[in-house]
Amino acid sequence: MRRVLRIAAPLLLSPMTIKSSILASRKYVLSLPDLLIGSTSAYVVGAPKPKIINIALLLTLLTVTLLTIGCQMNVNKLSGGPAVMSETARLGRADSLVVPEPTDKPEPPPIPTPESTPEPAVDTALSGQMRYIADTGGLGVRVRSECGDNTQRSAGWAESTAVTITYAREDCPGWLYVQRSSSESSWVRDRHLSITVPTPTPLPLSVSGGMALALTTSAVVRSTPSTQTGAVVRRLRHLEEITILGSVVGEQWIVGDQTWPMAPPSWTRTWYQVEGGYVYSAWVFIPRPNEGSPLIQASAARVINVSLSAQRLTASVGDAVVYTTGVTTGKQGYETPTGTYALSPSGRVINETMTSAQAAIDDPAEEYHVKNVLYTQYFDRAGDAFHLNYWQPDSVFGGYPTSHGCIGLRLHDAQWLWLFVQSGTTLTISD
Repeated sequence: MRRVLRIAAPLLLSPMTIKSSILASRKYVLSLPDLLIGSTSAYVVGAPKPKIINIALLLTLLTVTLLTIGCQMNVNKLSGGPAVMSETARLGRADSLVVPEPTDKPEPPPIPTPESTPEPAVDTALSGQMRYIADTGGLGVRVRSECGDNTQRSAGWAESTAVTITYAREDCPGWLYVQRSSSESSWVRDRHLSITVPTPTPLPLSVSGGMALALTTSAVVRSTPSTQTGAVVRRLRHLEEITILGSVVGEQWIVGDQTWPMAPPSWTRTWYQVEGGYVYSAWVFIPRPNEGSPLIQASAARVINVSLSAQRLTASVGDAVVYTTGVTTGKQGYETPTGTYALSPSGRVINETMTSAQAAIDDPAEEYHVKNVLYTQYFDRAGDAFHLNYWQPDSVFGGYPTSHGCIGLRLHDAQWLWLFVQSGTTLTISD
């Protein structure tokens, strides 16, 4: 007769047959849900005496087996290979799995090395050859610390200055690196270098009526009296004689987009009509009747005297006074320094922007930023100079001090002194 093991649990799945050595040769039919639910007692149908069977151990072993198989499958999916389980995991702790480091790690990609910028090719074919500063209109040339028109200008070198070529660079056509002394080297345009000592630029002793002189190569003839709309017709040479045909009101170039309070004179809007177009007034020097020529040629020493108390400037050649005019010097707290100074071409700047920061002035009430300051001639290393002042009213010149230490000049006076000063001209400033 077949004996059936019945367990106190509902029959949800198909039966399975379990053979047990403990139960000898008898067959028992168990339901899987019975085992999973955890019934711990059973009886044998038709047996002489009911027997109690504890299946807790069987249930535990089955659970551990299922968990181990499931975790092993998950680890294989994540790591791509079999996982090594710790001792704790073998006892049923799935969170104790240890995944070993791959033994065949791929080599990291090499770090790219940045390409170094090749040094510009240097041409030493002219190295050691002597040249002379030339073709500057007698004004000298502002050399540069680096080659290129947009690089910072350095000191000015006078015409006829002897220099030695060091080298050229292929990336800087038209420029030469030259040496003036053992400690002075700079970049110069090759067009300002001559193999022979240049002949001094001839200067006219005077200019006849109706004639004028173009000052510097900034003098440009334009089709209309404006730098914004007027096309460039031609550039004038420094000290080129031109005929003034008339004057018109045009662009106020020197003021430009500056909006701070100022009292610019009428000439700031004046353009002179010349053959072919118009030239801005700041670049044209027109001699006045009975006025001494700034281009006078004489061997006697040139001296400029400035009286702070009189606010007066006087220019002399030897013992002869050739020019005098009113100025405005440093106001209280910013007094113009007294003393005697030797003027040099290296201190000349045709056009620049001046700021209070450059002058180391940190008082907000004295802050300034002035563009297009023309005809500047520095006389000390502190930044003091005499230059054009177009923002003060005419009454201050020869009247009272207004500046932060410089000697301010009207346009005609600034132009006259620009033509008069030569290397070695002496400036004396007294109380």
